[in-house]
Amino acid sequence: MNSKKAQIHRWRPLIKEQLLKVNGENRPALDFLQQSQLSGFLITENRDFILASLNALKWVGDETSLASIEVLSEGYGRTRNDNQVQMAAIDTLSVLKSRLEEKERSDFLLRPSVAPVEPDSFLRPVSAPSQEEPATLLRAVNGSSDEVQ
Repeated sequence: MNSKKAQIHRWRPLIKEQLLKVNGENRPALDFLQQSQLSGFLITENRDFILASLNALKWVGDETSLASIEVLSEGYGRTRNDNQVQMAAIDTLSVLKSRLEEKERSDFLLRPSVAPVEPDSFLRPVSAPSQEEPATLLRAVNGSSDEVQ
């Protein structure tokens, strides 16, 4: 066994343990190289490692992960004879796609198509100069109401 394979073999249980801990609340940010390495774990022969990688990709995967997961979800590659891995890939693909769609929707700033016409709107454009003196207008104050009087 060459040294790189020996290192991977030695570290695999620790990596698998960390991958299983990834969830919606514990989601590390991965750079492109880390994303591609995580997707590369899907082609290993170790079934448990693939399942752990799918678990992590569900929460940290991005668009670059989709192709690898789709292959597994369609029953190709490692899932040809393994229903559990295929079902995990289908679940991961579903969660990942909806998470990516949500992220895409959140990138848009929403604003009304028409200006509100109700006079009781809190925010509206100034239509005319104020008749009040600016110095007499109410302002927020730091401190308690006892200190203001």
